[in-house]
Amino acid sequence: MRFGGIWQLTVLWLGAYAFWRFQGGFVSGFLFYTMTVLAVYVGLVWLTASVGWSVECVIESRSWTKGDCMMVQVRICRRLPLPFVWIQGEPVLPRRLWSAYRPDDMFRLLWFRRHVCLTYRLEPLPRGKYVVPDMELICGDLWGLVRHRRRFPQSQSFVVYPRWRPLRPWLPATGTLFFKQGTVLRSARKPADDVTVAGIRDWQPGDRLHQIHWKASARGSGWKTKRTEADGSSPVVLLLDVCRASYREPESPLLERGVEVALSLAQAAVTAGLAVGLWAAGRQPICIDPLGEAHSLQRVAHALVLVEADGTTPVSALLRPPLWHGWDDAELVIITPELGPDLAEAIRYRLHSRRPAAIRVVWLADGGTGVHPGQALLQQLGVPVYRAADDEWPAGFGAVSQRRGDVHGFS
Repeated sequence: MRFGGIWQLTVLWLGAYAFWRFQGGFVSGFLFYTMTVLAVYVGLVWLTASVGWSVECVIESRSWTKGDCMMVQVRICRRLPLPFVWIQGEPVLPRRLWSAYRPDDMFRLLWFRRHVCLTYRLEPLPRGKYVVPDMELICGDLWGLVRHRRRFPQSQSFVVYPRWRPLRPWLPATGTLFFKQGTVLRSARKPADDVTVAGIRDWQPGDRLHQIHWKASARGSGWKTKRTEADGSSPVVLLLDVCRASYREPESPLLERGVEVALSLAQAAVTAGLAVGLWAAGRQPICIDPLGEAHSLQRVAHALVLVEADGTTPVSALLRPPLWHGWDDAELVIITPELGPDLAEAIRYRLHSRRPAAIRVVWLADGGTGVHPGQALLQQLGVPVYRAADDEWPAGFGAVSQRRGDVHGFS
């Protein structure tokens, strides 16, 4: 009940009392006692709605993947079990979760129950880091005399990681790059099986039969795979374009696809035994040096959770001094929706300087099937360009078949 409604009820009760005292008689007395009973009832309902409530929002896990369905249980306990009272829950959602809100059971008639549980879903979950939304409870009576709203803050946080797709383990472009007459010449690749065993990890889709560590699989639970370290291979640095001018809208689906591509390629590189780094020049720059396998992948995944298209520096400027970070011995993978002439010239400059060890470009195409002029120019320079135009982009990278287990390489 609003504060103004309390004053109105008080004025009506005082008026009925004054009329009964000065007028007298049965009618005025009946009116006064009726108003008294009504005021006591409204007071009890208001007291029940405003005192002795506890609200806890419970989620199954604090780590989720983009697109998952998260069920939220709102456990409510009240101290005064007054009947004829209903409650309705409304979570206070941030803007990015508005479209994911799915109310399931957010209205209850309490009667004499002290404990009640409301439920709602967040589906599909968008990428990001969030706090469990605060809960607003609207409490009222069946006759519409009282309507009280109260907010209960929550503090539990959860993280929604990007999705990733299983790809064939990375085939690194080993050797030195030489620039001569507009052509990039690479020394011969080393075979993908010419590796050094660096440890053991759990089996993943795409692992070959000869990679299975049979002794560890027999001793442990589940299949185990040899964790390898490619002999002479370069570390991998993923350069994700987060320049605002490269995307048409702040929450562009192209950026989400780029984040998914980056994490998938990082997973593929780590599976091949390579160290992975990440570079994104946004409002809060991300610069992760390629270190150990599991440590690098974990840091890359955490960083991609918060990536936004809020930068002001294009990729072409990052490839030139003084912004070039200096990963001279790494293999650079550029993930961008823009294949303009500035990018081609910057890559040409990098190839002339013979640093980094290799360059690949992943083009986040916005539909269409034609060849971009920038794509043809980069291919003339000997730079592989991979097209990621829709949700079926892994087909162009050699995705792992989930039905037969066969593998088509990304090379």
